[in-house]
Amino acid sequence: MIRKGRSRILLTADASRKILVECETGVIVLDGGGVVVLWNDWIARSSRVPAEKAVGKRLQDIFPELETSRLTIAMNTALKRRQAARLSQLLNTALLPLFSPLDGAPIKQSVVVKPIRKGRAVSHVLIQVSDVSRAYRREEILRSQAAAMEQLAESYRQSELQARAVIDSALDGIVVFDESGTIVTFNPAAERVFLCPADQAVGSPVHRFIHLPDRQAASESTPRDNGWIAAGQENVPRECRGRTAAGDEIILEIGTGLTCIEGANRYVVTARDITQRKEADARIEYLAHFDPLTSLPNRALFKERLDRAVLQARRTGSKLGLLMLDLDHFKEINDTFGHHVGDLLLVAAARRICKVIRESDTAARLGGDEFAILLTNLGREADAGVVAESIVMSLSQPFGLEGREIRAGASVGVALFPGDGEHADGLMRNADLALYRGKAEGRGVYRFFVPEMNARVQAQRTIEKELQQALLKGGLVLDFQPIVDMRSGRMRGVEALLRWEHETRGRLPASEFLQFISRTEVMIPLGHWVLRDACRTFRPWINRGGPDFRIAINLSSAELRQRHLPDTIMRVLENTGMPPHNLQLELSASVYATAVKNDGDGIDALRELGVTFALDDFGADDAPISQIRDHPVERIKIAPRYLASSPDRLPESAALLRAMVALGRGLGARVVAEGVETEIQYEMAREAEVDEAQGYLIGRPMAPESLLALIEKEHASLH
Repeated sequence: MIRKGRSRILLTADASRKILVECETGVIVLDGGGVVVLWNDWIARSSRVPAEKAVGKRLQDIFPELETSRLTIAMNTALKRRQAARLSQLLNTALLPLFSPLDGAPIKQSVVVKPIRKGRAVSHVLIQVSDVSRAYRREEILRSQAAAMEQLAESYRQSELQARAVIDSALDGIVVFDESGTIVTFNPAAERVFLCPADQAVGSPVHRFIHLPDRQAASESTPRDNGWIAAGQENVPRECRGRTAAGDEIILEIGTGLTCIEGANRYVVTARDITQRKEADARIEYLAHFDPLTSLPNRALFKERLDRAVLQARRTGSKLGLLMLDLDHFKEINDTFGHHVGDLLLVAAARRICKVIRESDTAARLGGDEFAILLTNLGREADAGVVAESIVMSLSQPFGLEGREIRAGASVGVALFPGDGEHADGLMRNADLALYRGKAEGRGVYRFFVPEMNARVQAQRTIEKELQQALLKGGLVLDFQPIVDMRSGRMRGVEALLRWEHETRGRLPASEFLQFISRTEVMIPLGHWVLRDACRTFRPWINRGGPDFRIAINLSSAELRQRHLPDTIMRVLENTGMPPHNLQLELSASVYATAVKNDGDGIDALRELGVTFALDDFGADDAPISQIRDHPVERIKIAPRYLASSPDRLPESAALLRAMVALGRGLGARVVAEGVETEIQYEMAREAEVDEAQGYLIGRPMAPESLLALIEKEHASLH
């Protein structure tokens, strides 16, 4: 609070203390007679005149040299004309004699003179003083930099090589320093590179920011000692370490030069921060040779190492082992639990593989769930089998992933050098053939390559390729076999059976080619084609066969693993106008049990559509009855082996058949006898009280036209 006195303004102690302590600029208040009534702490420190000696005096009495100065004129103008003024020491040299408390240097000032009015009259004058020394110094630095750059440009123009260096580095940081290593010029690009303002960098040693490679430490010597002169003469770009003002290490690409400015040697460095580029290059180099998921070598790096190992083994006469392996049921796990869990499985499998092999061996991920292992310097060829068996055993153990216990397993193919191939490509091909054979034999095994595998696998691949072409060009057809009710003798449905019209081998049943492609990618589009064509053909027959007339279509394990199978079947039913309850999906009991265990929701989703299920060839494999009981099916088709093929086995077969019928009924399903080809088998099925029957005796598979005629004939006989 300000109180009036006779000749001055009196301040309360609190208000005065607040002004004196907190104000970061100089504050002087004069009364109407030009007498000092306030002299704050900043002014006292900078002028070296205590407040008690200043208050009560005229400013000209404190500083006689101000008597005729621009500041005195501005104070009189403020009192008499009530006009404010701003004075800068850059333009007016005779301002207040102030000095820095830190180093005693004169303070460059900016002064504001402002009248304080009371009514229309001016009662006091406020003088505010700001320290602009830092700004003044920066302007000096900038002027110095401009002069240095002009001199550099003039010097560089004397040499075509130097002129090119200036042009090429125009966007780069430019640091100029003298023979003592002190920076004298630091351009704006250098400020961005080293994150340091020029006024803080100029005057610093150059080794604070830049370190030449393979030279004596710059912090321990002058430029003449540590190689800057030599570097300037080399005039070639190089990489070196640098450091920002914050202390972070960076990688620099620098060019160096030596010039003379105003008779003194100056060292010029152009600097470019290439840290991000080097990190990107390192990342690209890593991705070019390593799998980002498992951190194992990828196919390219593995092939390089295998090529080198073969050359080395050929020179030394040593043995190599090449193992190709992939995870069993990986696609099923991926489809059931999602790709995230699949990735976790791949990482866990890679760790187990690396624990089995030696440090001198190489494990790689070639892609998907396919891995390869290179075993060098084998003592015995059998040692490769020991490693393969250890890997199979290790990967057969359950994996704990995100709270789930997941079993995968692996199949392994083994090829040996030099017996199974003299080059890397041949070894990889033959190990892959051995792997293919192992998977065809049931998975979870390892197999050594033998020459006979090549012919068999080539035949399988030929069939797969030809079948793909047949699928595209219309070389596939469907036959239909009747299924009859054993009590009424009426046709209750048909089974769609795939046939291949081969260009050279003629008409082939599915049994002659599906076994070769059951684990290939062609199974999915092939299954979709069968589903669409069967529903399209069957839909018009429902009106003649009756509302419960059904078509049975075999479903492969590959199709059942498809996550979007319910959506696919629903679209086919909608597009063909086929009622869902007229479609029966057939699959083996073991496949059904596995599907229920791994993805019961998928089975339930299909059932919610109204589709029915039948277990084909029931009793031919080991299937957990409990899982079938918990997810019941509408029909069970008993395997033909339970029907007697000769009279002498009739009692035994009849007993087994009755037991199977009882089991089926116990599971709440209708029982179908398939493979009924003789009168004896038909009688057995009738006496065992099976519900339905199918086989050559009842009706052979036939073309759609023939079956339609049979349906029409039966329909006419009933009406």
